[in-house]
Amino acid sequence: MTAARSAETCRLTVVGPDGRADVAVPISSTIAGLLPVLVRHTLRGQDSHEGSWVLQRLGEPPLDPDGTPETLDLLEGEQLYLRPAENPMPELDFDDIADGMATAVNRRPDRWQPEYSRWLFLSLSGITVLAMLLVLQVSLSGLASTISAGVLAGVFLGAAVAAGRKLDDLALTTAPGLAGCAFAAYAGLVGVGGMDGVLALEPMAVVIGALATTVAAGVLLTAKVFVSPRIPLVPFGVIAAVGVETMVGVWLGTGAGFTVPQAAGILSTGLFALMILSAKLAIRAARLRGPQLPRTAEELQVDLEPHPAEQVIERTGWADRYLSVLTVSSSAVFAVCFPYLLTAGGWLGPTLTGVFAAALLLRSRQFFGAWQRLAVTAAGVVGMVLVVVGVVSQMPQAWHGVTLVLLLGLVVSLVLAATRPPNRRLLPLWGHLADMSETLTAVAVLPILLQLLGFYAWARGLAG
Repeated sequence: MTAARSAETCRLTVVGPDGRADVAVPISSTIAGLLPVLVRHTLRGQDSHEGSWVLQRLGEPPLDPDGTPETLDLLEGEQLYLRPAENPMPELDFDDIADGMATAVNRRPDRWQPEYSRWLFLSLSGITVLAMLLVLQVSLSGLASTISAGVLAGVFLGAAVAAGRKLDDLALTTAPGLAGCAFAAYAGLVGVGGMDGVLALEPMAVVIGALATTVAAGVLLTAKVFVSPRIPLVPFGVIAAVGVETMVGVWLGTGAGFTVPQAAGILSTGLFALMILSAKLAIRAARLRGPQLPRTAEELQVDLEPHPAEQVIERTGWADRYLSVLTVSSSAVFAVCFPYLLTAGGWLGPTLTGVFAAALLLRSRQFFGAWQRLAVTAAGVVGMVLVVVGVVSQMPQAWHGVTLVLLLGLVVSLVLAATRPPNRRLLPLWGHLADMSETLTAVAVLPILLQLLGFYAWARGLAG
């Protein structure tokens, strides 16, 4: 018996209650999908087809119905047994307790797999990079730390470019690039703010650190275009975008004359508008353009040529990556802006933060990429948590218990939502209510922001 199998099928011998059959099954088909076919081939009589069936190895529990011959590691020519689900074959007894223990341990789902070692060593390499940053912080002077961090940034960026050119390995290309961006940011912070500026986050030091990070990420993205096509776009695009957004935010708070809460509000509003337009911007950046609606009979004959499938799929992939860059970077900056927004006096801080958070949670429904939806949802949750904690801390003690009861009700509702079947559709009413709520929260942002900026007081002053 050998583990070698053809590219698409795996030959198996299936033994049923009424006979046996030699079958060639697709390696990508699930056991649940194969069972009806195997029942027809191994059972005689119409009544025998009724009921549920399982497939199992001799002496082992039934195979996972969601598994495939490939994931279950079925061998070419292996013999399996088809049994009624209510009467499977019992597992074999063990004469040797050590053999039984080894078999039980090997069947555990949390068993260490050889492929986990790769991610363990990559994680340890990331921890080592963090240790290098700590060594720079505690043992060297400002100038020495700046020079050392700059040299290390160049080394790691060069390693990322080389890996992106020679290796088809996403992790080994991304890891040194992230390390290079981290050292570039540290060099910028220390070079301007000194050793104490790293923790103090002085505005000018933050700007230079963000600029250095953006330049490092830009070098990798440029290398992707000309030298190393395997460098991933999304992580370094997010880093570059966050760097630019950080510089804009610091400029609003220092160079444009706005207070810190006002700068955070302006930046958050701009990013929210960008998020609303993100899908259209990503499609245009990927050069995807649908046919225009015809207005005359002659225009019905325009744009009829089919588009090459490979080109459409490739550009759609680029559009999805651009959308991920916009959503993830904006969500990260939102999470940083919310604490500064809450420092606005009176009701403005919690109200504007809560409106932003609610708008993000409602907007997350429009994103179908896993990282896109998770990032936007996480930013909204951070805002909501900050608002709840900030408001409750200012309330009388008696209201704390009421808040806990309300949060407990929210926990129960979320657990019930988690137990809901994933393929069960919501009533259209809920979708319409969510759309209306999203529109209301988006519209409410602007008048609250104008109050934060003092626009209404300025207008009243003009009127005398």
